[in-house]
Amino acid sequence: MRTLLKEFSYEWSLDEWLTLGLDGHQMDYLIENVITTGYYARHFPLIITHPFRQRKILTHRTIFREMEQFLGHQDNHFSRLILIGTQYHWSLVKSMDEQHLYFHDSGGKPRLRRSRYSLKPDHGHQLFTHCIYFIERGF
Repeated sequence: MRTLLKEFSYEWSLDEWLTLGLDGHQMDYLIENVITTGYYARHFPLIITHPFRQRKILTHRTIFREMEQFLGHQDNHFSRLILIGTQYHWSLVKSMDEQHLYFHDSGGKPRLRRSRYSLKPDHGHQLFTHCIYFIERGF
């Protein structure tokens, strides 16, 4: 955690992180400069992709279908999570079913209905396609 805070403070004020949280650009910066380099990369190597970043026409159904396929892929050599950012906070999704997203840690909420998410503003939790990260860790 100290490394994340230190790296963040090189570019932005820590007060900004504490009062406003992280935006997608800041998360990209931390992933690129902390998580995928140095100590973390050597001890906890991750494959992080942005499956929706360059795609223009998407629906929340398409996004959820691809998220579910990613998490449901049977591979005994990898552990998988999805990091999603909404206007409220960042969450790690560990699994999904037809009705819910199940979180690793999301402010004390173990799950949330899919219907609470939308690509549209002012409709529950807004999904930002540039703030969805597929994360894999090999065993």
